[in-house]
Amino acid sequence: MGINSGYILGASDKATERLTKRHGKNYVTIDFELTDNYNYDDYHSSQPIGKLVVGNRQISLSFGEISKVMETLEDARVSFKTRYRLGLHK
Repeated sequence: MGINSGYILGASDKATERLTKRHGKNYVTIDFELTDNYNYDDYHSSQPIGKLVVGNRQISLSFGEISKVMETLEDARVSFKTRYRLGLHK
């Protein structure tokens, strides 16, 4: 079971449909499943700590890779908002 599984499993079909319509088709499928057999003393290694799940895709990620993905996605959000505010959108 993933980090967001409990939230999504408890949502009604109507709520899931509303979330999908508002946020996109993958919104309710985004989750992260932690690895069960991980050595927590070595979390800075390249060893995967879990899997990012989006739709029917799964990507194993290390602690460092998770940080990079988070930074990249936040940079994308900031860039999008900045372009919009500056009127650079088409």
